[in-house]
Amino acid sequence: QPTISKKKISSLSLQPQDKDLETSKSNGIIEKSSDSSTPNQTSFAKYGRPKDINESSFGPLLPIAEAVDEATGGWGLSYADLQPATPRTTVGQVFLATNFFYAFSGLWLGFHGDWFYGALTELAGIVSFVYHYTQLELGKNRSEVRLALLIDYFCAGAALITGGVYMIQEGI
Repeated sequence: QPTISKKKISSLSLQPQDKDLETSKSNGIIEKSSDSSTPNQTSFAKYGRPKDINESSFGPLLPIAEAVDEATGGWGLSYADLQPATPRTTVGQVFLATNFFYAFSGLWLGFHGDWFYGALTELAGIVSFVYHYTQLELGKNRSEVRLALLIDYFCAGAALITGGVYMIQEGI
């Protein structure tokens, strides 16, 4: 039976070993200090905190966008760069098709008499589709995608909270 020596365990470190990585003292997030990228690097680490959260991008939703950005240290309005996938590639279309489950669920709820929650689920599905479509179409670091993400948070959050209330009322 294999064993791990104490010497081997003591050499393990939780600090970044890559010379291009450094830990930010303010938030503990490991980020690249140079512009080089690696295949497994997150979009947030690669591009950093969003810089396009302003009045022209978010309009009357700017205070909410700033609050989300501040509360999450910038990652709350960050999103994955899905390139080379687009809405026209097979992968992109399959990704967009996952929103079908919102439509199916909303219709099922409506046909079973729960028009409010059904409509809320349908709305969340439409907004989710728009967010994912803009994510695929426009690519990285776009304020339009961040705005769609923020609106998606509202709609999905409303559907989840309403569903949670329903579950509590039903004793689930």
